[in-house]
Amino acid sequence: MQSLNNNTTPKNTIERMAKECYLAAACKHVGVSAQTYEDFNVLRQFQTEYLPQDRIGVLYLRTYQQAAPQIVENIDAHTSRDAIYTFIYQVVRQCVDAIKKGAIDAALRVLVNMMHNIQLRYGLAENLI
Repeated sequence: MQSLNNNTTPKNTIERMAKECYLAAACKHVGVSAQTYEDFNVLRQFQTEYLPQDRIGVLYLRTYQQAAPQIVENIDAHTSRDAIYTFIYQVVRQCVDAIKKGAIDAALRVLVNMMHNIQLRYGLAENLI
């Protein structure tokens, strides 16, 4: 009998990714639950299936991959870390709701606007989308 891999649980998946992904860090911050894990997976699926087919989506992905680790580090060092991650998770929920309703363009706008604002406040200016 094979043993279960503890690294595939919702909590471990989000915690592992939270070091390089402020969306995962926000989910981790609010507490890993069935809801946060579902939200995170809906967003990941959107990012892997839809965004690579969209010109702005490709730019978003490229910029996010470059900027997100530094943004997580900057937010983690910020005195308002809790409020920042709570806000990010609220935006994640808006995006997930839009995706579930089929409002793909709206979901992309929410992600791009959030990333732009977060980069301005907590990221590196040279990575702006």
